[in-house]
Amino acid sequence: MTSKFSNNLMISRTTCSRASLFLASIAGLAVLAGPIYADDAAAVTAVVPGGNLPPGAVVAAEQKAGGLTLQDCLALAAKNSPAMEQSTLSVDAAQQRLIAAKQAFKPTYKAGVHVSASSNPDVTFTGADSTLVNRENERATLSVHYTVSDGGKRKFTVQAAKAAVDSEKARGLQSQVLLLQETSLAYYNALHAQNAVDIGNIAVKTAEHNLEITQTRFSIGTVTRSDVLTATSAVDASKADLETRKLGVQDANAVLASLIGKDPSAPLELAGAQPPDWSLVEDLDGLLAKAQTASPLTQQISASRVQAEANLKAVKADRKPVITIMGEFGEIASQNSASGQYDYKPYALVGADVTMPLWNGTLQHAREAEQMDIIKAQDAQLKQLAIDLRRELAIGMATYHTSANRVTIAGDTVDNAQRAYQFAQDKYSAGKATEEDVVQALGLLSVARDQYQQSVNERDTAAQNLRWLTGLDMPTQYVDVN
Repeated sequence: MTSKFSNNLMISRTTCSRASLFLASIAGLAVLAGPIYADDAAAVTAVVPGGNLPPGAVVAAEQKAGGLTLQDCLALAAKNSPAMEQSTLSVDAAQQRLIAAKQAFKPTYKAGVHVSASSNPDVTFTGADSTLVNRENERATLSVHYTVSDGGKRKFTVQAAKAAVDSEKARGLQSQVLLLQETSLAYYNALHAQNAVDIGNIAVKTAEHNLEITQTRFSIGTVTRSDVLTATSAVDASKADLETRKLGVQDANAVLASLIGKDPSAPLELAGAQPPDWSLVEDLDGLLAKAQTASPLTQQISASRVQAEANLKAVKADRKPVITIMGEFGEIASQNSASGQYDYKPYALVGADVTMPLWNGTLQHAREAEQMDIIKAQDAQLKQLAIDLRRELAIGMATYHTSANRVTIAGDTVDNAQRAYQFAQDKYSAGKATEEDVVQALGLLSVARDQYQQSVNERDTAAQNLRWLTGLDMPTQYVDVN
């Protein structure tokens, strides 16, 4: 990399020595070839033994004090995301359903009070003011019921509830992965947007330097005012382009800020990051195995299948008899109609209940068929997921290798464009080329620099996607962030 971009920033020989030209070119390289990465900064510095790069030449190449790192942003995104809060609540709800399912193995207790009053049919009237005498009964009870056998329905219901918890955790993990992946890509996009601004600054400075040269030559009568106007237009165009690039930084920062819970309108200070590394050499089948193991969707579908299997067994258990034992203990208070006194009598009742379903139409068959269809659907989903992962891996690998090759090609293009610009400057200085030739060469150089940066972005994005697909940057299990 260091030899390929040794002359990326053009400083005219008419005003700078060869040494200063070379050093300034290295500064251009620092911004162009990846100023967001510390490795690039080290490589650039190594080109000039004992030399010092101009201040700000390696913007964001090293960690900025107080700037947000990638890990900072990932932690903030997980903490502040409403989607993560929703996942946490869904998991908690599933865990509460599991607790409720386990309660079926325990006896149930009930307490009650019964009060009744009835007319006494034996009452007689002794006068006009005589009233009907009532008999009143009061009863206090404590009952207990326990299911001795239900054909395994409770056991399978608990198994289904456990699988539901696993499914919700896998769904929560999927939400975490998507959020962290989106945040990671947004972080790199924000860094690349800043990189584009750095390239725009180089273009402005180069155009301004070219304008200074043209104005100097105009003052001594070697060029026309048209040349000055052409150079001025180039400066204006580069400044307008720079403003567009700055707007791109604001947009990229706003996307990242919204993901991590910050004010999208406030500026973000980013510390920089190493480029995502992709060095796995396994074949497609090996990568597919890694992706299937790491995929939260695989975990979620598998857990849902286990849940459906347990639900099917629980439904089939409805065909079997249910045996329940019960006991009721209490005291009955009866009022004597003649004396008005209460008689208290304790009582106890113990029994058993056996129920056997005989026929409920097609309901039982329909419920079993429903769970069997769900199981088959989960199997189909797993097969489709494997197909989708294989396709994404194949496309991701092809994109990564293609974009990596494009980085090399785009680097050569920058070299050639830099030489063409230098050649146009030399010819212009010798009076054998026009200002339009210089501006055109400068424009081609700017396009080459942008194409190089775009290739780097595509390569890094492809590498990051592959890392997420194969689980290299993925949490292995659901974590409650609240």
